Amino acid sequence: MLLARVYDHVEHKYQKGFTLLTLDWSDGYRFIPKGLNMISSAVKSNCYQEISEHTDHRTNAYKARLASMTPKTDAAILLIKKRFRLRYQS
Repeated sequence: MLLARVYDHVEHKYQKGFTLLTLDWSDGYRFIPKGLNMISSAVKSNCYQEISEHTDHRTNAYKARLASMTPKTDAAILLIKKRFRLRYQS
């Protein structure tokens, strides 16, 4: 997997791990998750391991690894677009 150096703002140091980006809906009483994306790092020097050359590019695992390397802002926009595209398709 694409383990990366992630900055921990509580301890003010880098940790090994991922960032979990979620898209959620709430009406004040209920909380419903609508989508998620595990973010590794967009900066290659922060990644401990890159995508294996032996991974088949047609698989969902490869697509998830590519998605994990996008910047957080782009990943958030993609989550929103994906959610509305699925809901409002005719």
